Amino acid sequence: QYVRLMVNKGSVVNRIKVFDHSRAGVAREEVCKNTLLKNNYITRVADYFWSSPAVTAYYVEKAEITQNHMQDLPYTGVSLGWGWDSWLPYAFAGKENKVTNNYFENLMTENFDGGAIYTIGRNTNSFITGNYINECRLPFGAIYLDTASTGFTVEGNAIENVGRYFFANPNYETRLE
Repeated sequence: QYVRLMVNKGSVVNRIKVFDHSRAGVAREEVCKNTLLKNNYITRVADYFWSSPAVTAYYVEKAEITQNHMQDLPYTGVSLGWGWDSWLPYAFAGKENKVTNNYFENLMTENFDGGAIYTIGRNTNSFITGNYINECRLPFGAIYLDTASTGFTVEGNAIENVGRYFFANPNYETRLE
């Protein structure tokens, strides 16, 4: 088995389309909106392909990832956002996304450039709050805001048994508490 995922009937993933956005950027009408991933138990995802996060949400608006239990992962639990060039005025920005009240345990067992929660790119008015993170092996942070990660409020997360609690590349619009 490559993926072991138990999904609650309340989980919703909508309007998924794949297209080449390498030159033209992301069309606003192609953005996934109002996505809810709630009350799931996700474990041992990516046993064979270690560079796969348990949950990936690239170009999204109003995505809510909440009350999930993720454990025994070789890489990242939640990867949110995309775009190293998100500081450019024409670049897409995610907005109003939430990663809240999730439980993460025993992550980053094989890879190093990630975290329990990893972000990249602009995400206006987005929140990382109320998460519990235990045993995240890495040189970066359990919560890792990579290049151009802006627009986040990060507060009220409980983190223990990790090498580093938090890591952020330089950014200008993120509030930490």
